[in-house]
Parts: sequence; structure tokens; C-alpha cells
Amino acid sequence: MNHKNLAPVSAFTAVLALLTITNAAHGAVSRFSLAGHIPPAVADSDIVGQVPSSSPVNLALTLPLRNQTALRDLIQRLHNPADPLYGKYLTPAQFASRFSPTPEEYQSAIGFARANGFTVTQQHANRLLLEVSAPAASAETAFGVQLRRYHQANGRVFFAPDREPSLPIDMKGVISNVVGLENSVVWKAHSSIVTPATIAANPNQTGSGPGGGMTPTDIRAAYGLTNVTQTGAGQTLGLFELDGYTPSDITAYEQKYSLPAVPLQNVFVNGATGPTGSASGQGEVTLDIELQIALAPGADKIVIYQAPNSSAGILACYSKIATDNIAKSISTSWGTPEGNVPYNVLDSENAIFQQMAAQGQSIFAASGDAGAYDDGSSLSVDDPSSQPYVTGVGGTSLATNGAGGAWKSEKPWANKTDKSISPLGSGGGGGVSTYWSMPSYQTGVAATATLTDPTMRTVPDVALAADTSTGYSIYFKKGWYIYGGTSCAAPLWAAFTALVNQQRAAVGLGTLGFANPALYSIGKDSRYASDFHDTATGTNLYYPAIAGYDAASGWGSFIGANLLADLAPANSTTPPAPPAGPASLQAVPGDSQVSLTWAPVSGATSYTVYRKTAAANDTLAPVGSGVTATAFGNTGLVNDTTYYYQVTAMTAAGETAPSAVVSAVPTAAPASTTLTPIADSYVTSLAANTVIHGAETQITVKRDSSSTSTYRRTAYLKFDLTGVTGPITSAKLALTLNSNGTAGKAPLNVYGISDTTWTESSLTWNGALAAGGLTSADLSTGTLAATTQVTSTPGVYTWDLTSYLADKAGQIVTLQVADPGTDGVYFCFNSKEAATGKPALTLTVAPPTTPTTPTNPTTPQSATLNTMPVADSYVTSLAANTVIHGAETQITVKRDSTATSTYRRTAYLKFDLTSVTRPITSAKLALTLNSNGTAGKAPLNVYGISDTTWTESSLTWNGALAAGGLTSADLSTGTLAATTQVTSTPGVYTWDLTSYLADKAGQIVTLQVADPGTDGVYFCFNSKEAATGQPMLTVQY
Repeated sequence: MNHKNLAPVSAFTAVLALLTITNAAHGAVSRFSLAGHIPPAVADSDIVGQVPSSSPVNLALTLPLRNQTALRDLIQRLHNPADPLYGKYLTPAQFASRFSPTPEEYQSAIGFARANGFTVTQQHANRLLLEVSAPAASAETAFGVQLRRYHQANGRVFFAPDREPSLPIDMKGVISNVVGLENSVVWKAHSSIVTPATIAANPNQTGSGPGGGMTPTDIRAAYGLTNVTQTGAGQTLGLFELDGYTPSDITAYEQKYSLPAVPLQNVFVNGATGPTGSASGQGEVTLDIELQIALAPGADKIVIYQAPNSSAGILACYSKIATDNIAKSISTSWGTPEGNVPYNVLDSENAIFQQMAAQGQSIFAASGDAGAYDDGSSLSVDDPSSQPYVTGVGGTSLATNGAGGAWKSEKPWANKTDKSISPLGSGGGGGVSTYWSMPSYQTGVAATATLTDPTMRTVPDVALAADTSTGYSIYFKKGWYIYGGTSCAAPLWAAFTALVNQQRAAVGLGTLGFANPALYSIGKDSRYASDFHDTATGTNLYYPAIAGYDAASGWGSFIGANLLADLAPANSTTPPAPPAGPASLQAVPGDSQVSLTWAPVSGATSYTVYRKTAAANDTLAPVGSGVTATAFGNTGLVNDTTYYYQVTAMTAAGETAPSAVVSAVPTAAPASTTLTPIADSYVTSLAANTVIHGAETQITVKRDSSSTSTYRRTAYLKFDLTGVTGPITSAKLALTLNSNGTAGKAPLNVYGISDTTWTESSLTWNGALAAGGLTSADLSTGTLAATTQVTSTPGVYTWDLTSYLADKAGQIVTLQVADPGTDGVYFCFNSKEAATGKPALTLTVAPPTTPTTPTNPTTPQSATLNTMPVADSYVTSLAANTVIHGAETQITVKRDSTATSTYRRTAYLKFDLTSVTRPITSAKLALTLNSNGTAGKAPLNVYGISDTTWTESSLTWNGALAAGGLTSADLSTGTLAATTQVTSTPGVYTWDLTSYLADKAGQIVTLQVADPGTDGVYFCFNSKEAATGQPMLTVQY
């Protein structure tokens, strides 16, 4: 081997790091990298070349789900018979509005693709997937990789990227995975065939069909369905396939067994066109169709979805099944070892399977035919059967009371002598996932005797006959064969579920949906013995079968009539009606936005906001879902357009009726402009009092207690406001502090100076004195305009000059920056000659006004701002005092009685209130406590901190001390704003910050959350990086 190039991946989320990539196309561009895109096969392969630059590459760009915690909670509730939401599944449109990326995010991904030379080949209604195509060279440039060709030891050649792909920073949170940059993974059919010659020499004894294969009647007899009258009437089944079939084979099967001709519908995805020429692939599709017909001959139709055998193809196929939402019971008999699949593919599959679960679709996946050794050599499981929102179907060896007789016995399928599947033999796939944690429905199921891991997902969930020696009679290519494998078990479970759904419809229930919650509920109680054949002896080549659940065959096979009756109970109850909708809905317009507020609904868990743009003949579409506050900001609107809104609440009894309709017309905000100085410089005292500094890249400020021992410095900036034509309503001076100064802090004043005749090429200390800008004591003679506390931490510092510059439109102005104290700190700011971070004066000018008649001239119109922090993080003490936590999904707080034995933690949040234009009348901070902390309770304080220059990428415990946020005893030096008692119960906790923030309109503020006591409780709140429950500051003004 001449190359081993695997970057280890420690997490299965996509975004890992920020980086800067420089190349001919991008220049210096801030980018972020994605993880999980280098396939494991690279580690054991040799590089044999490069993918030709003109070779087409078909990709699937995947976008992340929104509100993932809420989605997982909803799926549990939809499948809990005791919950009022039970069976009230979402439509694809409802799912997209609540959990898919926004239309704007999807359009952003489309724009990125087209800008980088990709052709958009297919858009998906769920907005989770975007199919694109481009030459390899374009893909390499777009994602900062090289596509190399690799040679595996087994002789197979594949391509893969040489590094993890990266994207421009503006795609962070928009594109989560790039699927199709490699083709190392091949999905295979989990079926085994017995040829006619072998059948003739050694006929099976289980079935009554040709060669002893099981017929539809035999399957019903063996699994307790003989007297069941359901046929799947009214149901649509679905099949995931990677090959095609010959319709005449299906017709011959139906005619042989006197079955009705079930309509078949082909849906080709991602460029698939039908049979590929592979006998094994076409045989798989054929047996899947015939076995679904065997148990559900009355089905309305079977939809066969076919895609190419590629990572992008399989995602496109699953996405199409989900977005169509036609088939409510689906099976897939194609899989591959979980460990061979790049993480980006596993995560992308999972998002789609969650959509299926939320929509009430059941999907059953064959667990593989290599027993406990899915990869042929080590303990491993199969994807997608190991996915937590998929029902994995294992295999058994079945014995009946004679050919075509009733069930006699069953054990896990395992045949060590059969080397046709793998060197270790054949058997029902089962074992422990190395990627997926144990889902909640499996809690308490794994026993020590099963040799499984109680923290990880175990498969299979259920089983059915799969041994070729007890196989199924299948008509294929004009002949009768016996097929075995878990590929036979999966479509039979899907067909059985069609019978269940027929009966559920008859008793007024929704579809079964994701089957595992119901199956595990039965498995854990007294119904198990009558509903399942428990396989309690044998192994699947490694994992032992025991009483109850095990990794050899899951819960076992179904006893049809009994399990059907328990999955479709006739004694269902009607959930209570939901309460009335939200009252007092108000809409306040702004610039390209509308702020909504409403009265809370008792028992509401969240709210959904609907919008339309016509009073009539238009449909209200959801624009916000999972809203936990009683306020919502609708942004990105078109000014001077009327928008109409309604709000509903989600309660335990379902979604309420909508509120009354309100409308608002957003209008443009005052015009804003940013100016750089036309001149800037600084002056120095003593022997340097005639030195000219106008050409330097920085301007400096310093003043200490001695005017004779060190150079004092004062800075000057000249701005041209002659192009400003209206009254100035806001003026902010921003100076960027560099790292050339000395440690310390001081309040720096900005003064207005009347002299505007000075130039960069002439200004000196003596000249400043002559111009009247300084007294003999080196103090300013100008008009004080603003003061800001400046520390030695580099960053942007701002001064609010609105009051001073309000009447200066059309003029040239001089501003002087000086230290009025004697602290001796040396401050160095970038000048206009610097490459970056130049001084900037941002002005907002009031637009022309026309007389209007207010609806209530005595009451000013109020507005509400709901804003997440622009930055949040926390700091830790002791050995972690230099650790940066800004990218984490939680912020933490802790303080105990010993400062030397445990890490103390304090949280920081920065909010931008510059858009708030009036005094603040109400301010509430809401933090969502998650379950990662420890038990206990404590009063947590929120303090106001003057330092707003810190960033998520730099804040540490030491930095917090330097910024004045903490004392050496780990107590806050800020202004106490509010206190709230917090317990260890997860949920939303609020602090009323009205008094502290009342005069902070138009500012950026830092809030510190700290424990003033020594109780030692560890509190963990969701940060702005969390998927849901981010910090929220609600401000009314």
C-alpha cells in the first residue's frame, strides 16, 4: 500500500471547524469544513489516479432539519396511544413548514450550486435534498477537494475526496452534507436463491409450492393468518429498489396462485430507467413484489421506487418515497455494512426516516444474510436496518407441521457451512450498531445474556423465515425458484402491516406508522406470548437467542391474527377537542418585517404562525412553527405590501382553531450610510510635539499623571457630511483597537472640535494647541459628544454621537478622541491608512415625512423584538481557564464552596439592540435548561457587563477576568439585573431585565449568568448553536 489517508471522525454531525482556503477561484475566503465524507474504504486502498476533470459527478446536497428536539418529541407522541396527538400524522407540507429548512435556505443552496457551475437536476419538496450535477473539476473547486481514484484489495476501483469538503461560511447551517463525492459504497440485495436443479435434487419440506417453496397460502398457514379476512384493501404498499423487473413474471405468480392482479406503479428516481441487466438485482425486485402480493393481494397498488446504486441515488429514492407519502407501508431489501457507509450518508438517511415516521409511514429493512458478521469478518450490522427510525427484519429457520402446514418451531437462521454469503457462513443479520445510540423504545430490553451493548441500538427488531431451506416459491425469468434471505422477510412484514392498516382504518384509527414503539410495547408486556413466536434457542452465528428480545432474531416472528388484533384495537377513544385559538393577536410593522404578539393559550406547548398576502382568494401558509414564545418576528418581507396573519396553538389535544386575522404593512427604515474619515491623525507631546503622524496606519491615545515623563497622545478624525441631506437620527463612530497598545482600561471621550481646516500632512501637538483643541494641561476644549469604556482587548469599540451630530448634516466635522484621566494606558486604533478595520461613522437619516392621521394620537405604537444572542459562551476555571466554549450547543453555570477542586462556570450572552429605537418598556430573557446538568436548585443572577468586545472564538476564564467580568473570587463585577430560582427540571426559565435594559435601546449589551452561591449545582442551558430552545431576549419598546 502506498497511501493511507483517512481523517478520523469523532462526531456524526457535519460542521467541525472553520478554516481559510486560498485558491484561484476563491481567493482568501472564510470557509468551514464538513465531517464524515471520507469513506472507511480509503484506509485500506491505494491511490491509482485522479478522476478526469470532465467526468460528470452527480451529487445530493443535504440540508439540516430544524427543531430536531421538537420533532423527536412529536414522533413519540404520534405513536403513543395515550397521547391526544396519537395517529394525527403530518402531511408532507406540514412537515416541511415545521421541520424542514426554510424556503430561503433552500434557495440559498440552489444559488450556491448554480454559482459554482452545477446544474440543478432535481428539487425535493421536503427541502432536505437538492440533486445537482457538474464536471468533476467544478465539484473539486466548489468543495475544496481533489477526487482521487482508489484501488481496493478486492480489485474494486472507486473514487473519493482526498480531504473533508468545505464550503463558504455563508453556507454554514444551510448545507450539512455533500453526498456523492465518493462511490465506495455498494448496496446489495439480501436474498439467496436455490436453482431449479438444486430443488429437484433436494426438495424443501416446508412449503407446498414448486420444489417445496412456500406459497401465499403456506405463509398464511405458518404465521396464523389463515382465518384473517384482511387483504390490504384500500392500502398502498411501497418498495425501495435499485433494479427493475419483468411484469410478466409477476403476472405468472399471480395466476399460479389465483391472486388478483395488483396494480404496479413504477417511479424512477435520480436517472434510473428500469432493469440494469443484473440477475440478482432483478430477482430481488421480483421476489419483493410477489411476496407483498402474497400477503396483501387486495392492496390498491404497489409503488416500486427505483434509483441508481449510489449514495446520492439511495437518498433521492428515500426522499421521493417520503415526499410522495403515497405508500404507508414500505420495505427495502437492499443494504450494506453500517461501517462502510460514510457518516454523512447515515445522517442524511436518518432525517428522511424521521419524516416518514412523522407522516405515519412504516418502513421495514432486511437486516442482512451474514449473521452477526455483516461485513463478512467482524461483528457488524447492516444499514439501513440499524437506523433508529427503521424496523430491522431478521431471519429465522422455520419448521411446519408438514408441507404447507401450521407453525411447529422456529430458531434464528445460522448456517456456518454455507459460504455463499460470507466466509463465516450465512444467517439472519443482527447485532449492535457502532453509530446509533439506543433509542428510547429499546430501553430496558437488552439483557446480559444477549451479549449486546445497553447504550447502543440493537438489531433486528423482528424476524421471519429467511433460511433458503425453508424458502419461498418465486417465479422469475420464466421459471420457479426458491428464495431465502432477510430480503424475503422484510416485504412480508410490510405486507402484514398493510393488513393492520386496513383494520385500523376500519376502526377509525390512523396508520400504524413507525412500527417499533408499538412492537416493543407489546414485547414488554403480557401480550408478547400470544403475538410473537419467540425464538429462544440457537444463534445467528454469534448472538444467542434467549427468552424475549435478543440480537439473533429480535422479538421473533408474528402470530398473525393475534398481533393484528393488538395493533388495530377496536376500542379506540376519541381525543378531547382542542381549546380555542390565541386571542389578542397584534401585528406591528417594521422595515421588511412584522412583529407579532398574542395572548398565551393555557396548556400550549408551541404556536404556529400562518401568513398570506391577499385578504381573500389566498391560502394561509405556515411561516413559523414550534414557536415557544407568545411573540414572533416575520422578517425578509417586501415593504409596502399588506400581510395577513393568524396563529394557532399546539396543545395536548392537538392544534387549536386559528386566531382572528390581523394585517400589517412593513415600510422602509430610514436611510443609512457609513463614512470613512477624509483625514485622521494623532498628536504627541514633549519632544515629539512637532512630529506629523498623518500617514501612519494607526491613531493613538494616551494620558498619564505626568506631563513631563512620557508622551501624551490625542487622536483626530475629520468626516465629510456634506452629502447628508436629512436630519441625522443615529450616528455611531466605530474604531478598531489593534494589539499594539498596553494592558489596561479607561473611559475614552469623543469631542466635537470646531476647527476643520487641519490636514494629515500638517497636524502636530503644537498645531492642535494653536487650533484650540487642547489646553496647556492637555485636556480637550471641544464639546463632549460621547464616552465609551475601552479595554486592551482588540476589537471594535463604538461611540454614540447621535446627540452631537443630529444637526450637523451637510457639514464637515472634526472629532477628537482623548483620555480625560491619567491612567497611562496606551490605546492604538487602526487609521484609514490600515488595510482593514478603518474608522467608520455610520449615520441614519430620517426620510422625508408626510402628515398622517394616527389611529390613536395619544398612544404611541409599540413594537416587540425577539432576538437571539449574536454571541454566547461560557468560561471555566482552574486548568480549563484558557478553554474556548463558544461553538458548543450549551452554556453552563456552576459555583461551589471550593475554588480549587472543581471547575467553576459562568455564562455570557451578547445581544444587539441597535434596532430598538425607543425606550424599552419590557425585557425578558428566556433560557432553556436541558437535562445535562446535575440535581439541585439555586438562584441564578443575570448581570449587565460593560464589555461588549468579546467574541465566541476568544472568550476564556482568564479573558473574563481581564475584561472585568469576574473578581479573583469568581464573583461578578457587573450590575445585578435580575434573579430567578432555577431547579434541575428541564424547561424554560425567565429573567425580567426591564429595569436594567430600560435605557439600553440602540446599544449592544452583554449579559452574564452566574451563581452567586456555593451550592455546586451544574446548570446546562441550550446555546444559540442548539437546534432548538435557543436563548431569546424579548424586548418591547
